[in-house]
Amino acid sequence: MSISYRRRLRAFAADTQVLCILGSKGGLRSLADSLKSFGVKDSCLIYDGRYCLGFRVKTRELGAILPRVCEHSDRVCIGSDYRGIFSEHGSVIIKSGALDVLSSH
Repeated sequence: MSISYRRRLRAFAADTQVLCILGSKGGLRSLADSLKSFGVKDSCLIYDGRYCLGFRVKTRELGAILPRVCEHSDRVCIGSDYRGIFSEHGSVIIKSGALDVLSSH
C-alpha cells in the first residue's frame, strides 16, 4: 500500500502596489498619518483631477492596511499597473517619499 501526499505551494509577491484616490487634501493628510505606522515603501502623489496616493506595502500587511485605506479613500486600486497609468495621464506632484512629506504638515 502506497501513501500519496499532495503538497501545496503557496506563493505570492512580497510587495503589493496600492493606489488610493481621494477628492480632498484633508483626506489625503489623514490617510498619510494613518499609514505612517505601517511598513509603507516607495510612496508618490499624483494629481489627475483628484489626488492619487500610490505606495508599495508588504503583501502580508495588506489585510491590516485595507480598512484604514478604504476609510479615507474614495477608490482603491490594487495591482502593479495603476500607478503607471495614472502617472501617464496625470501630473506627478511628489515622485517619492510622499507619505513623509504629507504627514509632516
